[in-house]
Amino acid sequence: MTAKEILHQMSNASTQSNPIWKQVGVPSRGESLFEMLANGFSYDTVQALLAEGLFQKSEFINITGIAPATLDRRKRDGHLNTVESDKVYRLLRIIDSATELFSGDQQKAVIWCRSQARGLGDRAPIDMVRTSAGTEAVIDYIGRIEHGVIS
Repeated sequence: MTAKEILHQMSNASTQSNPIWKQVGVPSRGESLFEMLANGFSYDTVQALLAEGLFQKSEFINITGIAPATLDRRKRDGHLNTVESDKVYRLLRIIDSATELFSGDQQKAVIWCRSQARGLGDRAPIDMVRTSAGTEAVIDYIGRIEHGVIS
């Protein structure tokens, strides 16, 4: 095995062992997640997501539909409300599912999420975060790709 292959495997392993949920401090499921959503995510979740470098703040605002002034208020308050937290949760779900699709490579996953997908009516997966139905359509589409049922 070459040094390049070893580095590639190490890079993939560290990305896979550090999924987006852990990176932003949010559980992916369970009672803790439900409680965090009900109480509103800490603003630190947004900061951690932006610190990962996957999105610029302006892109995050566009994706989630959270107005810049509202985001500034949430920063001062220290937490998002339930609706805003749910939007962030949906974004995290899509990133997580796409990252699994790309064998742990978040950068490739986010690039794919920004690209139009024929199976989503030529919409980019990331553009479907604003609604639960859109998010579920993306998750279903990723599942179809993983199982070789691309439409």
